Amino acid sequence: MASRFPPWLEEAQEHAQYQANIRVQGHQFWESRFQRILSRLPGGGSPREVCAESWGYENLVEAAIECVRCWRCSSGHWSAVRSQSRFFGYDMKRGDNGVWYATGIVDGR
Repeated sequence: MASRFPPWLEEAQEHAQYQANIRVQGHQFWESRFQRILSRLPGGGSPREVCAESWGYENLVEAAIECVRCWRCSSGHWSAVRSQSRFFGYDMKRGDNGVWYATGIVDGR
């Protein structure tokens, strides 16, 4: 059964869930995930990833604002987030510690 989501969104969802499961924000296993994502992007490109986490026990909107604020504080993350991309996918998952973990996958061309 084919997924209803584009592959880059699936990748963002899976990594956000992974971070929430282990309760650690980061680019874990990026080298291997990069190759898989690259093979799933139509027309080439070069995937880039951004990750962030919220403070604990914020609601979804507060957490999303905090994650974007964190990305804005990092020139590398912010250049990926604000770039024009043909493909992008973002997701956030809440860990059992009350922290939201965000992942974005963008086509960095």
